[in-house]
Amino acid sequence: MAHPFKRQMAALAWACSVAAAMWAPPAHPKPPPKTAAAASAACFYEHVNFQGASFCSNADNGWVGSSWNDRISSVKVAPGAQVTLHEHRNHGGRTLTLDGDTVNLVPLGMNDLASSFKVSSGDGNTADLDVKCTPTVVLALEDTDPQRSRLFLDVSGDNPEAFMQDIGRKVCRTLYKRASEIRTASRVKLIVRYAPGEVAWKAGDGADITVMISTAHLQSVKNQNRDVGKEIKGILFHEMTHMYQQDDSDGHGADAGLIEGIADTVRFRNGFVPDGAQPNPNGRWNDGYRTTAFFLLWLDERYDSFIYQLNRTMDTQDGKTWTPESFKTITGKAVDQLWTDYRNAN
Repeated sequence: MAHPFKRQMAALAWACSVAAAMWAPPAHPKPPPKTAAAASAACFYEHVNFQGASFCSNADNGWVGSSWNDRISSVKVAPGAQVTLHEHRNHGGRTLTLDGDTVNLVPLGMNDLASSFKVSSGDGNTADLDVKCTPTVVLALEDTDPQRSRLFLDVSGDNPEAFMQDIGRKVCRTLYKRASEIRTASRVKLIVRYAPGEVAWKAGDGADITVMISTAHLQSVKNQNRDVGKEIKGILFHEMTHMYQQDDSDGHGADAGLIEGIADTVRFRNGFVPDGAQPNPNGRWNDGYRTTAFFLLWLDERYDSFIYQLNRTMDTQDGKTWTPESFKTITGKAVDQLWTDYRNAN
């Protein structure tokens, strides 16, 4: 008869063998699924700056549901896609069309107002637009102070050319629908210079322009604890709009204030509204810059593709002289009446 100790050892060995046969090493954890944002045409956020709760979509939606109605404050838009927010269900009411990431809907007049939306993943023309709006970029880093020059380089990254080319493409997606409509422009020189008292400027016309950004201004922005990256991108969206926008250069009739207003409109539409900027119903519709930009965005909410149509009326090669009558052609109302309506609404 086997000794009790030996029987216990045998039983233990048998139990271990069974456990070993049944045990398998844990599988390597599967990588997390791609987020909806990575695969979606648009993502909608509860708060500005893409904060808070969110959801994403690739398709039109006639009703966002009670949990999201009048709740959207910022939107991410995939490259080549377009999102149109609608104030009411079933794509009714005022609209706002977004061609790129928009960090804050407040100054665009659509914060916490959207009830439905339409999403377009592109109509096949985006590639042609991008080819025509990818300029050759020459960087002249004139400020030799390493700390000041880094203010720009930290934003542009290791490839300033690609950084500016991306902005050029987004400008054209905001202003145009077809490559054949785009004003020819192929080269931009960017000067980064220590220029106290200056912000930025654009010189030249047509295919070859020069843009200057003052590092003195960027240093001031930093000293005020403002977002230097947002300021640089906003400046470049404004100045590169001048590179591609129509301006009636053949007829010399386009108002200078309107030209500057359209440049700021493109800047704002792409999410780079200056800190503290608000609609100003005082003054005149053609005072330029942000005063005109907010007016044009207000019109674009009420008249389909208004900014696109207005830009086209200033074609540089149509042999015509632009007049404010274009506002009436697009909307059915004279510009002075539209300005009065805008003032009353604000």
